[in-house]
Amino acid sequence: MIGLSLAHLGLTIHDYRLLNKDMREFTSGVHLIAPNSAGSILSNDWHGAENHGEIKYLSPFYHDTSYYCLDSGSLYIGNYEPKYVYFPLQYRGGYWRFEYKGIIDYMLVWRMDARSDGVTRLKNDYELIHETRNLMLFRHKGATPGNGR
Repeated sequence: MIGLSLAHLGLTIHDYRLLNKDMREFTSGVHLIAPNSAGSILSNDWHGAENHGEIKYLSPFYHDTSYYCLDSGSLYIGNYEPKYVYFPLQYRGGYWRFEYKGIIDYMLVWRMDARSDGVTRLKNDYELIHETRNLMLFRHKGATPGNGR
């Protein structure tokens, strides 16, 4: 039992070390987000990671986008949880019916080819302000981040 526990601990430490490398890359542009702005993410690969490989049972890169808005008072418009029945908060008239009408100041692009249709269309209205191997962070060309929309 002790041997199995130690083996499990070793595997957990190894997995978290690899995942930490990927998360460090994913969050490398947090300091570029202006206060009181809006952000979202574009990705085709929520479960993939360069160092860790495929992550089967969760998608940390989808939820970690909220980290970009955490300390800046910004709005992450991709928060989808309230539309499901198991979410503890229910809204009048049924499920969540949120539609963001403002300009999205920042778009994160995770593990997508820069020549893909989605990224190419994004470049019409956004400028690239940060890039790593798997991450591109775009800022809207006409937006004034931090105006509290």
